[in-house]
Amino acid sequence: MLATALETVDGHRVRVARLGAGPPLVLLHGYPENLQIWCEVAPRLAERFAVIAFDWPGMGFSEPWPGGKTPGHMADRLLRLLDAWQIERATIVGMDMGGQPALSFAARHAARRSRPCVRGAAAADGCQSEASAAEPASRPRGGPADRHARVRREAVEGARAAHSA
Repeated sequence: MLATALETVDGHRVRVARLGAGPPLVLLHGYPENLQIWCEVAPRLAERFAVIAFDWPGMGFSEPWPGGKTPGHMADRLLRLLDAWQIERATIVGMDMGGQPALSFAARHAARRSRPCVRGAAAADGCQSEASAAEPASRPRGGPADRHARVRREAVEGARAAHSA
């Protein structure tokens, strides 16, 4: 589990995990997840980045914020969070539902992001991850655990590639 703290942004409590040092990298979780979905990936990324993962407002342990819930609204919330944290530019990594606001943020605020890295969580072809291939055959393949393991691996690889490009 990632160590977290509750921070106040625009009068609302937001649960945040921070680790590492280096260029800022913000992790956006999907629905119905929370920041702990990144518990295996964040420490690896923290070897090269100042990693910030947070619970979207209204999810996990973060208080709801007024307004809509479209990717554009969520991108605006991300901007408010980056402003509050005094982060001018960051690599934005989004998975599942977090990918939509990552792309919206990248389009609306190109000067504020280094590179977006978006990974989907659903595998239409039922592919299994390398980890699941080594597990007992009795375990169903292609389920949510397999997809999330693959997405976490892809997020690490994508963030590293974005940083070195």
